Amino acid sequence: EVTFTITKPAPAAFTITQQPQDRIANEGDTVTFSVTVAGGTAPYTYAWEGYNGRWPLIGSESTVTVTAGISQDAITKVRCIITDSNGNIVGSRTATLTVLEGLKCTGTSPNGQIKVGTTGTFTASFSGGKAPYTYKWVVDGSTKGLDALTATTSQSDLGNSSTVSIMPIAPKVYNSKEYFLMKCVCTDADGNKAESRVITVSAYN
Repeated sequence: EVTFTITKPAPAAFTITQQPQDRIANEGDTVTFSVTVAGGTAPYTYAWEGYNGRWPLIGSESTVTVTAGISQDAITKVRCIITDSNGNIVGSRTATLTVLEGLKCTGTSPNGQIKVGTTGTFTASFSGGKAPYTYKWVVDGSTKGLDALTATTSQSDLGNSSTVSIMPIAPKVYNSKEYFLMKCVCTDADGNKAESRVITVSAYN
């Protein structure tokens, strides 16, 4: 009598072959992380955790998508725990999500009154987005007596830096006040735009 012994080969080592990678994204973007495993015994189960002060479960597939945010409960790190059908477990590295804050205005000069023959300077500050920035000061809304601007200044383009200087010419009526409203529009390197608050500028003799 001949006896045969069949030895089933052991499954290949259960390992991660592609780790989730660190990412940089703009605020509001959707970001996808992925992990790839080999060996062990399929099917696999995935448990993604995202760090926001705790480690809640955020996904159960080989990929997970999160929204880049800057709020206190936004996800800033992710990791994945994978289990094969035999109960073997491997854990991924922790990947970091760096969020670039959206472009916004952080400060604007107060309203101003400028005496004819003198110069008034106004500034707007911006942060976030992607540098470098470009600036454009424009007239906005109601206007009384655009004579208040210098003769060479156009309504659509008062200046192209974060600071603008205005020198009024004489108002039409002596001692009358003339005014206009202006704002600064900032554009970042990705084409995102943000506006300053509207500034009221008055001119008088």
